[in-house]
Amino acid sequence: MRKFYVGSTMPTDIVLMDQRRHVQLAALVEGNAEIKALRNLAWHGASALLRPSVWQLLLGYLPLEFGRRDSVLRNKRSEYASYVQQIYNGIDSHSTEKTRKDMKQIDEDIPRTQPDVPLFRTAQVQETLRRILFIWAVRHPASGYVQGINDMCSVLILVFLQGVVQFDVEREVGDLPDLTDLEADCYGCLRVILGQVADYFYPSSPGIQRAVLRIEEIIQRLDIQLARHMRSEDLPIINFSFRWFNCLLVREFSLRQLTRLWDCLLSQENGLSEFTVYICASMVLKWANELKKSNFADMMLFLQNLPTQMWTNQDVDELISQAYVNYQLFGAAPSHLKQTGK
Repeated sequence: MRKFYVGSTMPTDIVLMDQRRHVQLAALVEGNAEIKALRNLAWHGASALLRPSVWQLLLGYLPLEFGRRDSVLRNKRSEYASYVQQIYNGIDSHSTEKTRKDMKQIDEDIPRTQPDVPLFRTAQVQETLRRILFIWAVRHPASGYVQGINDMCSVLILVFLQGVVQFDVEREVGDLPDLTDLEADCYGCLRVILGQVADYFYPSSPGIQRAVLRIEEIIQRLDIQLARHMRSEDLPIINFSFRWFNCLLVREFSLRQLTRLWDCLLSQENGLSEFTVYICASMVLKWANELKKSNFADMMLFLQNLPTQMWTNQDVDELISQAYVNYQLFGAAPSHLKQTGK
């Protein structure tokens, strides 16, 4: 296992975060990790160096026991290599109407994935993304490929690559290392994530219907004027929130702030499927004053183009804090949401 830098001269993102917390996270990554301690530390954010291992541990892709990690990683990477050989390299043998449709959609979506990030315009990264998405589609025929999976996978590729190569996401990248192991790890973690949010793939899915209802209840409880205004303008919450859930907010934030947000979501047990609801509700409530002055069209335009791209870590932390307050109020006692009349 690699050692993580904890010396006196640290990369910028480590300097900006609490150095003591970085050292504590590094100790968990380099030794046996206790899940509660790991979650508590990751909640406040991880450095780019530590984030790949922290996320893999939080997702259960890597075992908490340090001594088992190398062998587990070898087995999982070997398993993925067999998928590449049997499924992707043998693509013709898996050709059905469904897989051809999936591949066509994948090929259309790859150039649209993180179009403003030079890394995702490189042939090497695009082919990595293509393999992961196609293998997922073939191995999960019930759902197949769904738009939004590409966005989630792009975050994993970026985070895992930043763990081994320092680069600016806004600039052209030079030669990249071999991505074989990184690709296997991205696929394995993507499987875990999609297993938690598969019920958000389609607007009619029970999971997303429950999530939308919970957002409506939170808004109703905390800002009844906003709730009434949205109803008077006939604005269904699913009209703008489906994309938020479908790609786990990837398109709503810059990658720098998104990774901070995902630190939080992954550190919560069932955070991807449950705490995301409170993040989304807090996003609506944050701009309540603007929304109350807007008609249907203006609200839709605003909510589909939130002014978050220039947010700082402090802005994201404030959003997370408010979402957590609401989660503490209503998450364990959802009946409290029913206390305000319509």
